[in-house]
Amino acid sequence: MHRSGFWNFDANQEVQVYKFINDGFKKYGYVEPVSKGDLTAKQAVDLAIKGKNIYWNVESGECNARSLMYKGDYYRYLCPVVNTKAKLTNYLAQAYSSSAIKKAFSNYHLVEYKGKMIQPDADKGSILDWNKSKAEIIYKQGNTRKVEFTVPCGYDDTATIIATFMKEKGKWKINNFGSIF
Repeated sequence: MHRSGFWNFDANQEVQVYKFINDGFKKYGYVEPVSKGDLTAKQAVDLAIKGKNIYWNVESGECNARSLMYKGDYYRYLCPVVNTKAKLTNYLAQAYSSSAIKKAFSNYHLVEYKGKMIQPDADKGSILDWNKSKAEIIYKQGNTRKVEFTVPCGYDDTATIIATFMKEKGKWKINNFGSIF
């Protein structure tokens, strides 16, 4: 299974990027936070890549998580770095708005069970290459932007994805969890 990376985030500092290597997280580099001024197409792409990494780290897991039966379905515990609701919320807040996070908990069946976070256990993946994506701001109103992404998909195809961003506490955030995957 492909393991990407996760971001250790402090809102006032650069983002530390960790990569899953040999059953553990290793420091990989740094990325500047996207927060000042109006949202540019480049910032939207950078934030989409960050959001995609966060999305897949939560959806696929970055550790050998234990499975369990919950209400008749197979679930898995989330990794220790995001195994409580507070940790998971803080992790998602690196790229997603509070509204998107709230919807993610219900739409993606992120459940708090005996104080730990669990989610349905399923194989997931994506062939979208966000690192080569192009973005165009197609809507601006107040602190809301809609961005149309053209993302390479597979050998010679592209996908068009529209995502909403909003400025929250001075930082641009993705406002729809799951639109960037």
